[in-house]
Amino acid sequence: MALNFGEDVKVETDLEQKTKAYYRNGWRVLSKTKLACMRLAEIRDEHVSVLRMKGAATGNNCRRTLRRMLSVGQQWGLVGAVPKIKLLKQARRSLLIDGVREAQLLAAAPQPLRDVLTVMQDTGLRPAEVLRMRWEHIDWLSGTMFNPHGKTERSRRRLAMSDRVRQTLEQRRGEHQTQGWIFPSPIKSSRLGHFSLSAVEHQFKQARTKAGLPKELVLYCARHTYATDALARTGNVAAVMDSMGHANAQTTMIYQHQGLEQLRAAINDRNREHLRAQEEISGQNAGQSTENGAAPEAVSD
Repeated sequence: MALNFGEDVKVETDLEQKTKAYYRNGWRVLSKTKLACMRLAEIRDEHVSVLRMKGAATGNNCRRTLRRMLSVGQQWGLVGAVPKIKLLKQARRSLLIDGVREAQLLAAAPQPLRDVLTVMQDTGLRPAEVLRMRWEHIDWLSGTMFNPHGKTERSRRRLAMSDRVRQTLEQRRGEHQTQGWIFPSPIKSSRLGHFSLSAVEHQFKQARTKAGLPKELVLYCARHTYATDALARTGNVAAVMDSMGHANAQTTMIYQHQGLEQLRAAINDRNREHLRAQEEISGQNAGQSTENGAAPEAVSD
């Protein structure tokens, strides 16, 4: 079944290359578990729940792969009722690439990471979406770019180019170039044609280490930084939702922290009041010392 599933993943035309690679990796991990020796029809919820992986992301990779395998098995008549496989709860990435971190990363980053990171920070595109950008999808006149990729209609979206992104792309573009990959692979025989995601992620890890930044900071954090900053500065949930390619506003709202500035201002006001009160008390104590005949100490040369 695993061999047939692998072949099915390879030839299925409605799956994107990244999705196929995701399923292949999921099976690679699953093949080392007890589930690999079981028939699909024998797999139940309790068999999946006892799986122990290194992290939630890996665990969900295996669970999504198993879902797909069971679905294919059902289509082939090998499985009857498909068990419900629940995904693990994953912690949301909380680190942002602020101005200081961005400067450190850009200074340490080689190309094309430097340009990929810039585009992500200013558009919210996913790393794979940036790498698959083509010159024919850039509208210089309107200052927009079109992303034709994605599983849903919302993923296929038009984005505004910031001045910085426009300058970055102009520097990459050859004279009169209107077609082809914006980030072409340096390998002429490359199957993808564009620079690979694994290669740019490797560049990011090296730049992060060189900059002395935490391992928790990953390339995908640039997308979250864009969403957080765009929502905080505009308050326009609909616009940010469209630019991120989110299917619903609830997903976008996780980046909204509108109460934080109010809380910061309130605490700053309180601290200023405390400081004034402390200064008044200090002044009163100094005045009482003078009245009691205490003289300031002389400072010797």
